[in-house]
Formats: sequence, C-alpha cells, structure tokens
Amino acid sequence: MLLYAIFGYQQGGPIFFVMLEILVAISSVLMMLNTPDKVDAPILTISSLGLIIWSLYLFEGYNTVFFILGLCGIGLGYAFQMGTLRRSIALTLGSVLIALFSYIEASWIFFWLNVFFAIFSAYYVYKGLARQRVHA
Repeated sequence: MLLYAIFGYQQGGPIFFVMLEILVAISSVLMMLNTPDKVDAPILTISSLGLIIWSLYLFEGYNTVFFILGLCGIGLGYAFQMGTLRRSIALTLGSVLIALFSYIEASWIFFWLNVFFAIFSAYYVYKGLARQRVHA
C-alpha cells in the first residue's frame, strides 16, 4: 500500500495517503518485531505527531482536517495497548475519518480499505462493550 500511495502521489494524488502508509509501515514493523509497549508508544506517538505537523504544514483545505483527525485516531489506536476498548474506538474513528477523506479525494482503494478497517475495528468495539456489560 505504501508503494501504491507513492505511485499515486507521483501521478498527482494527495501526499496524505503516503503519510498514512508511513504510519502503518512503522506500526507494522513494531508489531512484527514484537516490541514492548514501552517502546511502541513513544515511537508511534512521535511518528504520528511528526506526520500530523507535516499535514498541517501542507494544509490544502478543510477536507484535510478529516485526514489529520483520522491520522490522530489511527496513531493513538496503534499506540494504545492491544485488546483494549479505547484502542478499538480510536482505530474505528480514525478509519472512518480517513475513509471520509478518501471519499472526498475520490481515492477508492483507500476509501474501501478504510471502510473495511472501520467495520473490523467497530466489531471489536462492539465486543468490548458487550464484555463490559457482562462484567457490570
């Protein structure tokens, strides 16, 4: 997806998808290396903040706000501990906002990818809420 985003940018598409895929690549490497949360959280937080600042610098209009907020949600979701309700909520909201940005930009592969990821994450929100109701 990173290569697709880079090629899309070279063809005149928005740079923002490259930023999103950079964050996904960083988090994927950290997950594959099975690094502890004490290492993951600062790396992902710094990476997300850097990409958000870059997004603000390249601000192209109000639809960019959807991307920036979505990137914040995804960045926080990756930084939160796995299996938690707040991680699932952050990933769901972030994916919904990135899907909205993708729709506005007519980038259909990123739109459908983020719709799928939002549904997948929302399922875990549902499971987490159901688990909390059982324990209440």
